[in-house]
Amino acid sequence: MLDVERISHNSGLGDSIQRVVQPAVTEDGKKAPGLKFGQPRVMALFLALTLFQHFIDGFRNRVLRQHVADLLGVTQEQYTPHQMTYDLRRLRLKGLIYRPPKTNRYLVTPYGWKVARLCSDPPWPCSPPTTPCGPSR
Repeated sequence: MLDVERISHNSGLGDSIQRVVQPAVTEDGKKAPGLKFGQPRVMALFLALTLFQHFIDGFRNRVLRQHVADLLGVTQEQYTPHQMTYDLRRLRLKGLIYRPPKTNRYLVTPYGWKVARLCSDPPWPCSPPTTPCGPSR
């Protein structure tokens, strides 16, 4: 918990945030799509990763999907399991989450916590003013 407090006060990311937002290819040749800051789905993912309930046992696809769907203001039928699996893959390839072998749980990495905290509550003024993550109607 002390690491969480320390990270929340000093992100220490520097230029490594480019690793998250830019598309890349991992060492083993897998394509890792970028997580574009400002897209509602990406912002909802970052905000859902900052929930403290994930730090002890991690989280499952189903649980994070419910949080992201709620933040987007859509039903779970509209935010499908396939979309969640794709988003988890992007987060994993970018090093923001880790999946221990032979489990269905994911853990937020220290780097993932830094990025999620920085992107879900940026220290700089946003323009235009921030709005809820849900789609405009």
